[in-house]
Amino acid sequence: MDKNTLQKTLQRLFKGKASSEDRNVINDWYHSFDSDEDIIIEDHKNRSRQEIRDEIFSKIQAQSGIKRQHDNRRIYFLTFAIAACICIGLFNLAYKFSNPSLQIQPEETFISFENEVGMIKKVKLPDGSYVQLHHNSSIDVNKEFSQNRKVLLKGKAFFDVVPNKDLPFTIETESFKTTVLGTSFSIESRPGSFDKVAVKSGNVSVQSQEFGEVLLGKDETVKLESNQLVQGSITNSELEFGWTERTLVFINTDISTMIKEIENWYGVELYSNCENLPNRKISGAYHDMNLEELLITIQFSIPLEFEINKKSVHLTFKECK
Repeated sequence: MDKNTLQKTLQRLFKGKASSEDRNVINDWYHSFDSDEDIIIEDHKNRSRQEIRDEIFSKIQAQSGIKRQHDNRRIYFLTFAIAACICIGLFNLAYKFSNPSLQIQPEETFISFENEVGMIKKVKLPDGSYVQLHHNSSIDVNKEFSQNRKVLLKGKAFFDVVPNKDLPFTIETESFKTTVLGTSFSIESRPGSFDKVAVKSGNVSVQSQEFGEVLLGKDETVKLESNQLVQGSITNSELEFGWTERTLVFINTDISTMIKEIENWYGVELYSNCENLPNRKISGAYHDMNLEELLITIQFSIPLEFEINKKSVHLTFKECK
């Protein structure tokens, strides 16, 4: 019997308008559970189906004074006892367990890893996969990772996933759910900017509740921009993945963005005599340099002077003097 039919039958019963046929329908539905041995019903207290039924019937007995009968007749009071059982939970349990999508799942617990500014943090997961966390980024890893390879991401990270065809690896952000079997790729999800997935190797499935699913292969990207999924190709691999190999990359970058990137990369605060130089851009890849080496190199592109005092750096752009 479907849910709507049973609910309408119960409504007639509660209003005192149930026919003898209605009562027989409810009795038949109730007794059908005795033959459904393949349906396992357990609630949050880990009670079995029979324990639930016994406890409910005990409550009915206590409130009504009705005693359990051990005959084969379908007597009138049993119909109302069944209706009461349904009202306080048995119907909902039976319906949920006959519909797997509605079953209550155990509450998930996670272990958190965070990275602030000034470094790239590398995390090894229990299955041998690696995650590199960009600045101001964090992941939550499912505590039962051997059974559920699920990660929650805030910020930007690069994943190098160990293949396991029987246990997909999923990463959830505010906008995307990304699923892989074994591959390497980056994901970025930050407030105020578009979400992006870029694939270095293998294949990736990116799912959005609102925009559907996109399949990506090597050197392909997808980003959520202006309320739509925009697919593209990686034209500069170093720009996408250089940070994972300690390479700071600028491509036609304005001064204010460059300053912010340097602050995050080295964990310092920069002060300058210019808010921005509209006509001045910088491009270059700077591999494994300390802060002083970087600023000396930048001087060849942009005339500036600098002074480093521990975590504070003062930049003086000659064009702003």
